[in-house]
Amino acid sequence: MPTAPEAPAARLGWVDVAKGLAILGVVVYHAALFLSPLGLAVGWQADATRVLSLSAALPLFFFTSGLFGRWLLTAPAGELLRRRVLPLLYLYVAWSLVRFGVFQLVPWVLPTSDPSDWREPVLMFARPNGGLWFLYALVLYSAAAWAGRRLPPWAPLTASALVSVLFTGGVLTTGDTGWDKTGSNVFWFFAALHLRAVVLERAAGLTGRVTAACTTAVVVVGAALVADLLPAGRLVTVALAPLAVVAGVGLSAVLAGSRAGRSLRLLGERTLAVYLVHYLPIAVLCGLASRSPSLVAALAPATVVLPLALAVAATAFSLLTWRLLRGTPGVFAPPGRHRPGRVVEAPKAPAA
Repeated sequence: MPTAPEAPAARLGWVDVAKGLAILGVVVYHAALFLSPLGLAVGWQADATRVLSLSAALPLFFFTSGLFGRWLLTAPAGELLRRRVLPLLYLYVAWSLVRFGVFQLVPWVLPTSDPSDWREPVLMFARPNGGLWFLYALVLYSAAAWAGRRLPPWAPLTASALVSVLFTGGVLTTGDTGWDKTGSNVFWFFAALHLRAVVLERAAGLTGRVTAACTTAVVVVGAALVADLLPAGRLVTVALAPLAVVAGVGLSAVLAGSRAGRSLRLLGERTLAVYLVHYLPIAVLCGLASRSPSLVAALAPATVVLPLALAVAATAFSLLTWRLLRGTPGVFAPPGRHRPGRVVEAPKAPAA
């Protein structure tokens, strides 16, 4: 498949909008996840945000990441290591150690994936860090794409689709959340990587009717899953992700020129900072609150709005942290390689 020419920056604005939507879904999910053990999230909120994150936000996240990975198919091994593998591994290790240190001091409220456990940093490559597995998955996807660069596109697309269907449908499981999510989302990275030209063409021509239909279907199916009207982890769950990706792309294209779209685009351009940082204020605040039953009781009347409020606060904290520390070597990029704000390096686009 020939490499598509780079589209003008203005035409790719929807990609950062999509990344902004995706990271918001992830942050809201984590807020509800940590508030639930404290009784500060309504039961349906945790279920709804989980469906939103796993079936919509994460596939869209990896899809937008794959759009800018075509260079992986032609890069020499040294460039792959320098531009992708080593920087992401550095951030994965460094921030895993930061979390390990922080949660030696702050209680961990979730029943699993305790980052204060000494086995977490020791086994981080065998058992992906629960909050940073996305970075590790990108390393593995990128290495796999490079290793299979001489194969016809249908081969990695077919293989990755099979893996994603089996993991998303619950047929395969490793017993580890990070590995299972890595398996579930691999197709979306490879689909965008190998079908970039088609994706950009279809995104430009995606109609409001199709976008509205897919968005409605996602909402209806997601609500049915939350209400236990449909069996989770089976065919319906597999079908939800494609609908969510199409809806996400369509909504992003529609919003790209609006005021809300510009805000989402700025957020999308700082996805890396939000992804790395947001977990800490959410987990720390919930951990500290767990030590104060009176505080939890005082917050209980606001349960319905707390997940969204905490998500907004964590996002704002992440952006403030990025603003203050973006020039500090080693925080958002390896020392000596300062490139703040983006997880994925995009090729330079020609001027519009």
